[in-house]
Amino acid sequence: MTPAAVITALGLLACAAPERPAPPRPPDLVVVSVETFRADRARLGQPGSPMPKLSAFAANAQRFEAAWSPAPWTLPSMVSLMTGLSAAEHGVTRGELSLNPKVETLAESLQSAGYETMFFGVNSLFTASRGLDQGFSTYRAWPSLNGNDLQREVERAVDARDRTRPLLLWLHYFEPHCPYEAAQPFRGLETPTWGEDAAPTLDQAQFDQLGRCFQLTDPGDVPVLPVGRYLREYDAELRGLDLLLGDLFVSLDRRGLQDAVVVVVGDHGESFWEHGDFGHGRTLFEEVLHVPLLVRWPGGRDAGAVTTPVSTSVVPGFLRAAAGLADAPTLGGPVLAGTDDEGRALRAGRLGDQKLILDAQTGVVTAFDLGADPAERAPLATPDAALLQAVRAQATTSPTHPPLALPLAPPVEAQLRALGYKP
Repeated sequence: MTPAAVITALGLLACAAPERPAPPRPPDLVVVSVETFRADRARLGQPGSPMPKLSAFAANAQRFEAAWSPAPWTLPSMVSLMTGLSAAEHGVTRGELSLNPKVETLAESLQSAGYETMFFGVNSLFTASRGLDQGFSTYRAWPSLNGNDLQREVERAVDARDRTRPLLLWLHYFEPHCPYEAAQPFRGLETPTWGEDAAPTLDQAQFDQLGRCFQLTDPGDVPVLPVGRYLREYDAELRGLDLLLGDLFVSLDRRGLQDAVVVVVGDHGESFWEHGDFGHGRTLFEEVLHVPLLVRWPGGRDAGAVTTPVSTSVVPGFLRAAAGLADAPTLGGPVLAGTDDEGRALRAGRLGDQKLILDAQTGVVTAFDLGADPAERAPLATPDAALLQAVRAQATTSPTHPPLALPLAPPVEAQLRALGYKP
């Protein structure tokens, strides 16, 4: 065969060779995180739930029924949600600390993989950033903004996105954080709310220590002392949030995100004097740790209940796996949480139904069987040995990349104090 014939034959073979299919486009990813979102108050899928729209969403989602926040307040829990690290591992446990830029966030890893990354959130901590903006090409935060206006901002950004690239979209709603000011017709509901009859009544001294953000008053600035009223107003906030989320899901579907992986998660819960405390940050009981965690996979894949306890810090692992950047995380083993808020050093762990809380300063351990005692009223005589070992190890963990000290600007500190924080 002459050289010219060889060249011709090779050209024909090249033309006849089948083209390799393009790799599948990574899925769009949506994370909806919500302030002070108690799983037991949401009662998703249960009769009388204040959240029917989110219950309908949950019916087609993977539902983690024993999900724990890594910390009982926003900053450390959100850093964990964005990094996959426990609070002990990233170390951002006080308001004046910021995430070390050497720590790779979910947004950074997705951005490196070609994702467009957007964050829209409401909380004064977000305006100070604390490193939460790492990896987001669009990062917008407000100290206060109602959910409707937040969604309009998101819709404008999603409409203008680069549709040739996969999208990570993260929204953070401030509802139902104090002050309890749900829009009508959700405020002051006359129908009783779940748990209202068993709720205690405050005395004046307890009311005075609440802080203005948490205080409810009747016309004439008369203090509201029955805790049942606080529960009713909190549930009213959930009803309003439910309408927002229902509108959001419809809006995102209309904007081409109907096949996105969608995560809905609480950043932490809220105490209503179940264990002698209010608000969040200072204890590690279930009312501040147990939060909703829902993952809607395309086509309803893996829909159903997951009863294995998990930390919400597993979310970055799920999403990295969905984007093809890592293997799916395995579940099981001890789930850990902690708080250093207001000078406390508390650590907690859960393994199955066994739970314990360690006071790292005094060494006192309190253990519970959540299966037999979900309200944490009857401490066990002997804690689970393996769980105690894991919690003690967490209490001595130091961050691989220590957080940075970054004092809060006076306006931000004032905003946080108005919301009940003591930075």
